[in-house]
Amino acid sequence: MIATARSIALGLLLASLSSCDSPSTSDPREDEIVQSGISPSAVRWVLDWGAVSNDEQGFTLINDLGYRVRVEAGWIGSWGVTLVECSEDEADADADAERRPTTELGVASPWLIAEGHASGEDDPSAWVFAGVESLIEQRTVEADPIASLDARYCEVHYLLGPIGETSEGFAAAASALAQIDPEASLVGASVLILGSWEPPGGGEPTPFVLRSEQAYGKILALDSAAVESAGGEIEVVLTRELASMFDQVDFATAELEDAAWTVLGNLAKLASADAQPV
Repeated sequence: MIATARSIALGLLLASLSSCDSPSTSDPREDEIVQSGISPSAVRWVLDWGAVSNDEQGFTLINDLGYRVRVEAGWIGSWGVTLVECSEDEADADADAERRPTTELGVASPWLIAEGHASGEDDPSAWVFAGVESLIEQRTVEADPIASLDARYCEVHYLLGPIGETSEGFAAAASALAQIDPEASLVGASVLILGSWEPPGGGEPTPFVLRSEQAYGKILALDSAAVESAGGEIEVVLTRELASMFDQVDFATAELEDAAWTVLGNLAKLASADAQPV
């Protein structure tokens, strides 16, 4: 299954990124690097969501600029996650803290999510999800345990990327979108959100469609305080925060494409990665 996902991911992401004019698909790391590290024998990945108050038609948020945002439908393309090996020493860690993840991330090898941050080879901890996730249904997605790990890990890399017709869950998501907007398409979108916004202090709602077709990767600190430094199977829960995904979006002035890119970035860089023993 992983091999199939890899071959599908390569073709789709190559096609999707060939026309991307963004100077980078990732943000630099903002968190202080912790070099303690853990050496699990296996990892079980879980993709989860931070809580929001849903109703039958979606959910409403107020962002940090005071805009009231109504989400009626939304999907993202989640491509994969991997553990990232620790730097060999503090000097390496200091240099790495200033390095941006490679622009080629996901182009030469979309499942090689930690390219440029580890050995330059596929890390055995990588899980290629290559699927569509609904922002409304907010389902928890779990992977089977991945064994045969042999490294010391300090961080997690999470990659979002364009959705394709062969993405896991595409048919159901496309059907749901067609009932809302028959003219809209999920193909090629890394994030697609339909909703409306109201200005701070109230006013008439303005409908919007936020869509980005760019990939976004983010290296996150791995909270492994509950895990022994060596041995054993771990579960890593990656939680994306919906409540803050519209932060820093000034709907009255921002271009919709820029707003979509900000939302995509928030879903990646504001996520948390927590390791627990199994």
